[in-house]
Amino acid sequence: MNTETYKSNTTHLTIMYRIEPGCLGPDGLEHVEAFCLVSQKFFNQTDKLGIEWHIVPRYDKTLSEFQYSVASKRLDSCQAEKVLSAFNLDLNTVLESFEDKLPELIDQYIAAKKS
Repeated sequence: MNTETYKSNTTHLTIMYRIEPGCLGPDGLEHVEAFCLVSQKFFNQTDKLGIEWHIVPRYDKTLSEFQYSVASKRLDSCQAEKVLSAFNLDLNTVLESFEDKLPELIDQYIAAKKS
């Protein structure tokens, strides 16, 4: 199956990413919620795989950075990998792509706040 089939499938994967306020600098606590909204919108608009991204603040460090679900049912990473593999996608590749782009978004957000 190709990514177009995945995008049109109603059983899509939701990935929640919890970002720590400190990633946004010393005053990150003041900006983390706004950054989450901006970055979530970016990832959901630019994602070509049909993954639904939820970017939220990570106030509780006991919660994992990433959380996966399908139709509001939580999945572990192995189950998320199986969902993606059905569409010839790889979870590690998806997460690496996300983690490559996130620092760029942080830098752009911080630069915009300074100007």
